[in-house]
Amino acid sequence: QRLNLFSKARGKSLGLRCSTSSQASSMLAFIVSLVAYTDPAEELYGIWERNMGKNRETKLQTQYHFAYAQHLAPYRTRNNVTLLEIGANTGDSLYAWSEYFREPGATIWGMRYGVSDSRMKKCRAGAANCAKVHIHDGDQSSARDLRALVAAAFGDAFKAPATLANHE
Repeated sequence: QRLNLFSKARGKSLGLRCSTSSQASSMLAFIVSLVAYTDPAEELYGIWERNMGKNRETKLQTQYHFAYAQHLAPYRTRNNVTLLEIGANTGDSLYAWSEYFREPGATIWGMRYGVSDSRMKKCRAGAANCAKVHIHDGDQSSARDLRALVAAAFGDAFKAPATLANHE
């Protein structure tokens, strides 16, 4: 059996020889699975690229997307995921996270400090994703502000650690 695949990059047909039609079918299924596979880190990189305004180059150059994709991928398709980002600045990364955590029950909370509503970036992640984003004003060095963020995001479902409860 001969399996012909056309290579766009080379501009010609790649002939693969298989002993049986069963091998040809298996080879084709494997090739299709390779084409359909999307590397989670590359997908997150693309999401950041679309959503991160001026700060895009800094965020992308840090290559955090490799670590984030590795650690957050198991939660990506779960419903009712809540992500808190301290230091949300103008909201670019919040919108990227809203697209990354694609389930409708996901919520993205960001704490910003000293950034007015007028300086917030416009969400480009689509209406359903933008609706997942919530902004909380506060100072990350204030235990009171951190407790308020946790209470806003989780209500009574989560209690702040004792280290926050004892410091003002």
